[in-house]
Amino acid sequence: MSLGTFHDKVRNLGLGAMYEKHWAYGFRDLFDPASPEWASTAVTQKVIDLKAFTSAGLSVEEIINHYRETVAGEGGGHGLEGLPLAMRAYRQAGYWPPLPDDLDAAVNGLVEAEDSAATRTSLH
Repeated sequence: MSLGTFHDKVRNLGLGAMYEKHWAYGFRDLFDPASPEWASTAVTQKVIDLKAFTSAGLSVEEIINHYRETVAGEGGGHGLEGLPLAMRAYRQAGYWPPLPDDLDAAVNGLVEAEDSAATRTSLH
């Protein structure tokens, strides 16, 4: 979906103000834990906003794809490497939205590595 189409879809859903808040940060407040913008919104509020988008018919996958396209348009992938960490933070908060396959695999890999490390630590 083109960025213009995405913008129009969100506005037509009546979520323009919430969208603009996150757009002002380049969606880094939702998806880049290494950015200063991440701390601008509590994880619980991020979950509320993502659920609102989803309830209005805009999936988290669409938002993530939009974020990826936005970051790529900025001339690089800086910010994308934190996406699995952000989604892991959401899981830790009890929110498990459907994700693009590659991202889901990356998040599962993080969780498995953490579980494995925790098991090794508890054995010692």
